[in-house]
Amino acid sequence: MTELIVSLNNQILQKFKLAEAKYLLGRSQHCDIILSERTVSAEHAQIVKIGTDCFLEDLASTNGVYVNHLRTQKHCLLDHDLIQIGKYELSFIDPLNRYKQVYELCINTQQLEEFTDLAYLELMSGEKIGSFIPLKNNQFILRPSAKIAETIRIETTPDRQYVLYLVDKQEVTSSRALQDKDTFRLGELILKFHDPAKLAKL
Repeated sequence: MTELIVSLNNQILQKFKLAEAKYLLGRSQHCDIILSERTVSAEHAQIVKIGTDCFLEDLASTNGVYVNHLRTQKHCLLDHDLIQIGKYELSFIDPLNRYKQVYELCINTQQLEEFTDLAYLELMSGEKIGSFIPLKNNQFILRPSAKIAETIRIETTPDRQYVLYLVDKQEVTSSRALQDKDTFRLGELILKFHDPAKLAKL
């Protein structure tokens, strides 16, 4: 279940299981999650659940809402996003959706037939093992969640070579040219690269 961990001055104050459809956050006593410090507006923000997604919305607060240090008006929360409201820090925990961005890109074998000229990734582990992700853009980026700092970037060169970059906190830690059937990790997931020249043999 999704959870919100509220901290102030590096001390955890409360943990909330987000089971309801909507939560009001603010200084007012009628809020679902009360943040009583004066830098917080009476009704500062709300979290709205739509299906499996949780959306954080700023309710015209005085000091704004920040997610991962960036001010936002509305944000679809991902596992281990860090929310800042006034002097409070709220950690959003959603273990079931840790690889949400990855899974949303997945297609099945039949759908893959529409992309016969593209390279693609095959999931070798995880909830959607056996699914595929076509590399539609010349620069393809995967980052599962804020908890996993490492980002995967695959760039296509003008001569149709595919280069894998591992990026940690905007720093490239390693790079290599991908060959057909190469595997690599993204957090707990294992992915296999398939060269487009091999697609016709599927």
